[in-house]
Amino acid sequence: MTKIQAAPQPGVRQPRSHELPRLRPLSRMPLSLGLALALGLALSACTNHTPSTGETTAPAASQLASESPGPVGSMVTKLNQALTALAAKSPQPSQDQLRSTLQGLGVAAKDVEVSISKTPTGLDVDAIQGSVKIEKSCVIGQVREGKVAVTLQPVLSTGKCFVGDQS
Repeated sequence: MTKIQAAPQPGVRQPRSHELPRLRPLSRMPLSLGLALALGLALSACTNHTPSTGETTAPAASQLASESPGPVGSMVTKLNQALTALAAKSPQPSQDQLRSTLQGLGVAAKDVEVSISKTPTGLDVDAIQGSVKIEKSCVIGQVREGKVAVTLQPVLSTGKCFVGDQS
C-alpha cells in the first residue's frame, strides 16, 4: 500500500514525522477561572460556621428542665443557676471551684464528675465541664468565658458521664 500525502501548502510548515503537530495555545482565561472557582469551593468548605445571635445550638436550660420533669428537670434548673452564679464570680473557674459548686447542690461526691481545668502542659483550658449523674441521666454543665451551657445526656455504659480520666 502506498501512502497518499496532501500537497504542501505554500507558507505552512509541515511537521516532520518525528514531530508532533503544533497545537494552538489555549486561552488562559478559562483555565484561570476554573482554578479560581475550584480554590473558592475548596476554601468555603473549610470555614467554621459560627451561629449568629439569633441561632441556638442547644435548647436552653429552662426548656430542658420543662422537658424533663421530676428530679432530672429539677437538677437541670439547679445546675444552671449554680453555674451561672459561679461564672459571674469566676468566668474561667478551676476544677476545684466547679467540683465544690456541684457538690454544694447536695449531690453525692460519687455522682459528680469534673473535667480538667489545665492542659498537660499547664495552660488553662478554654472551657470546663461538670456533670451530675441522676437516675439514668447526666446533667452536664459547661462554663466558657463566663457563659454557661447545660445539656442532658444518658449515662454511659461505664456508669459515668465523661469518657476517660478527668483527674
